[in-house]
Order: sequence, then C-alpha cells, then structure tokens
Amino acid sequence: MTLCIPFACTDHQCWPTMHTLLALLKAPDSKNDKSLQSHHFTMVGQTLFDADGQTIVVQEGGLWRAPGATYVSIDFESPVGVHFKNAEVNREEKFGLYSKLRIINGGVWGYDGAPELIAQLDLLLKVWHIVERPAVAMPEFTIG
Repeated sequence: MTLCIPFACTDHQCWPTMHTLLALLKAPDSKNDKSLQSHHFTMVGQTLFDADGQTIVVQEGGLWRAPGATYVSIDFESPVGVHFKNAEVNREEKFGLYSKLRIINGGVWGYDGAPELIAQLDLLLKVWHIVERPAVAMPEFTIG
C-alpha cells in the first residue's frame, strides 16, 4: 500500500499542490518526537517513505521503528484526504477531507469531529483493508 501526501482534497476530489506537508512522529515519552517535512509521503505496505524515496519508519509490532528510535503514531495536523490505489485490479477509493490524520496501531484514523477508522494494516498480506468496504484491500494510498 502506498501513502502519498501531495494533494489538496475536497469532496473526494484531489489535485496536486506544491506545499510542504508536516508529519509528526510521536515518541512514547514525547521528548523524542520528530517532525519531518516533505512534498509528499508514501506508504508501501508497512514502510513510510519521503518524497525522495528515503525510508522514514517501518511498522513492527504496532509501533513505528527507525534506526535508534521508536514512535507510537504518525500525525498530520493539516487538512488532508486519503486516496487508496490498487493497480493490480485498477481500483481507487478516496476519503476525506479530514482536519487531522493519525496512523497508529496499524490503523489510519481521520478526524473531523468524531474519529473515523479508515483502514487497517494486514501485516501478513502487507495491504490496507478499507473499513467501509471490508472486501477491498489496497496496497497503496495517497494522503494529501
């Protein structure tokens, strides 16, 4: 599954933007939180990459791990939409606009009022299952 964040979205419509997005990696003790900026972020299975293709973190055992660091969540504090893709079956699904997005415990949560669980990671298959459509598994998604 790919998670990119290069778009502005409204009413399930997304368009490219040139703004920089901020990802906040939250550490268990909050003293070691880390902020990252990139034009987009891509999630492939359980690995998050920046726009340059550099690995940021990998999901292992419910936590996000990087060399020498562990994080409990990845937060996006600016309005974003989520665009899932599965090229093998030529299918796309779009969700949002959310005022905040959090990836935690293998789940993607959108916040615009009450929290909404959008998708869950299947570590065995390395795909994201869309909660609203249980039979749909997506190997990639875009957040923007």
